[in-house]
Amino acid sequence: MKVTSIPSSAPVWLDPSAPGFAPQKNWKDCHVRIRFPVGKDPSSETAKARKDAECLYPGAVLHLVPDFQTQEIVERIDVQGNDEALLRSYLEKLTLPEDSTVDQVIDYLSQFLPKLGLFGVQGLTFEKAAATNVLCFASASLELDKPGLTLVSGVNKDWGEKSNGSGKSSAVTLPFLPLFGRTFKGQTYDGWARQGTKGSAVATVSLKLPDGGGLEVVRSRRPASLRVWHSGKEVTMADANQTQALIERLTNLTWDVLTNSVYIGQREIGSVFGTEKERKELFSRLLGLDRFLSAQEKLRKVALRKQRAVEETEGEIDSVRSALAEASRGADEITAALKEAPLATEHDAKSKEYEVAALKARIVENERSCAAIDPVLDENQRAFEGLMSKRMEAEAKYDALTAQAAKSSAVGSRCPTCGTKVDPEALEKYVKSLRAQRESTDEEITEWECKEAENRAVRKALIEKLQEKRLENDGIRRQIGVAQGDAAKLREQADARQRLESILCSKEGRVAQLRRAESLHGRARAAAVSDLRFAEFCLAAVGRDGLPAYLCQVAVPALNSAAARYSEAFAEGEIGIRFTAGGGDVDVAVENRHGGANVKDQSAGETRMMALIAALSFRDALVRHNVLVLDEPSEGLDPENSAAFARGLNSVVSRFGCVMVISHSLPLLAELEPDRRIEVVKENGIAHIVST
Repeated sequence: MKVTSIPSSAPVWLDPSAPGFAPQKNWKDCHVRIRFPVGKDPSSETAKARKDAECLYPGAVLHLVPDFQTQEIVERIDVQGNDEALLRSYLEKLTLPEDSTVDQVIDYLSQFLPKLGLFGVQGLTFEKAAATNVLCFASASLELDKPGLTLVSGVNKDWGEKSNGSGKSSAVTLPFLPLFGRTFKGQTYDGWARQGTKGSAVATVSLKLPDGGGLEVVRSRRPASLRVWHSGKEVTMADANQTQALIERLTNLTWDVLTNSVYIGQREIGSVFGTEKERKELFSRLLGLDRFLSAQEKLRKVALRKQRAVEETEGEIDSVRSALAEASRGADEITAALKEAPLATEHDAKSKEYEVAALKARIVENERSCAAIDPVLDENQRAFEGLMSKRMEAEAKYDALTAQAAKSSAVGSRCPTCGTKVDPEALEKYVKSLRAQRESTDEEITEWECKEAENRAVRKALIEKLQEKRLENDGIRRQIGVAQGDAAKLREQADARQRLESILCSKEGRVAQLRRAESLHGRARAAAVSDLRFAEFCLAAVGRDGLPAYLCQVAVPALNSAAARYSEAFAEGEIGIRFTAGGGDVDVAVENRHGGANVKDQSAGETRMMALIAALSFRDALVRHNVLVLDEPSEGLDPENSAAFARGLNSVVSRFGCVMVISHSLPLLAELEPDRRIEVVKENGIAHIVST
């Protein structure tokens, strides 16, 4: 048997662009996602897309998803703004969910995006670095706040005055080692502590944050330590992991972002024209798009929870409607019974009861007792329902605490959601707290059960008393003659009618109560659907076709402007590149006036020059650090292009603050015009930094 569909009360979600899309006979309450291109006039284009969709899908709930990938973005915005500014610029072009504002969407998304999230990499000012017993240095220091070109050369006297192995790369690693405890070569933990000595290894860096505050980080090994000062006040956290998280939060850096914003080495340059995967990973890191992918995963889970909430409210509505139908049927049955019942009245009964005055008094007394018991029974029943409701709430709470305790007990050393290291003591304390709450709830359940038992006992006694009175009346009626029998019959008919009317009143009250409940659940469903639409909108906003695609588009003009600048500086405009946005990513194409149109058609030197232009364009447009490290930038260039690159670098160095160049290339060194020189001299395994 092949199952093609399953009946469900959940709303239908459709996308005309998805495979297998099938038109509906009735579009009412269907959720339809409409993708549409936007370009020069997003507002009018969005309005037109909505109007067209309303004609095609009458009665449907429309979700409009603008596609910024296929259009050129005419406007220019500050690509170095923060997430809030960029979000606002993007959201102002969309049709928001009903009763929502741009500020509400931004506030909501801020829960899922990193704090102080920034597009690209914002400006840290590295001031100075110092090290003791680090890598190959017994003691070293670097001044980093001096703009201009710094040439880093080296002499390894242990290898016959050669430059290789002198410690040049280690020297340019020193400013960044304290931030993450690792080098560009992958050395971590004791791997960066100087070998051959037992002394403490200490690396320090001082820098200024984008908000103007100062930051000093001191990291050491033997023993291991990590301490942080912010604006002169120590803010070191309880453990190293928390302190590392604090550093990343204050600097808005991760290791990947750092290495791709201050360091241009062989791998980084090569990845520009490497595989499609390498390009996307590099560009995504430099554009800071990873945080949107993370937010998208979180929002997808939120949307699923909202969807389940809609389904739960619809289930509750179905349950109430079923109970309402049953109560209505009961009321109809009582109404029909009243129509069939004899129209015996109190007057008719009294005319016969005069004949048997003595017995009548006893019967009246018993009937009054019965009439008094009925409302007591009703009150007893209402009290029982209240007790049962409270017991069920306590049982639900008990089940929830049991599930939470089991889930928490199953957590390992790291949080399955965010990967954060879990504090075992805190987790155990939390589980104990849950178990204590569960025991308290169990006692509460027992208490409600006892009260229910007491309530049932009272009701049983009342019923027994009612039955006793009726049996007594039956005995009295059997003692009298025909006249007394007629009187009893009339009384019985009158009482029966009264009971039916009382039951009908109760049934009608139950129907009214269920209708109020149906209305309440209906409003709850409407609120849940509204929440779901809002979550779906936010999910689309940070999805691949939303804000990331928009940011890629607005970044492209700045990147192409920078690319043109460096093409002219390094290759007189003969060799260049052009950035494009598509598929929610940024890609790069070659522009060679004298070569082919594809990367594979370029020579190794041309490809290398284009890669350098691309790397520097990203850092020019999206990075505002004051330090840039170029490690053998002319590797792969012929002497002529090496010299051209050096001359171009001389002319643009002011755009990057402190530029540190490591190179063995004689053509490059011959044309380079450094403002200062740093020579790393290694002798007897120990390197020293000499500044000139």
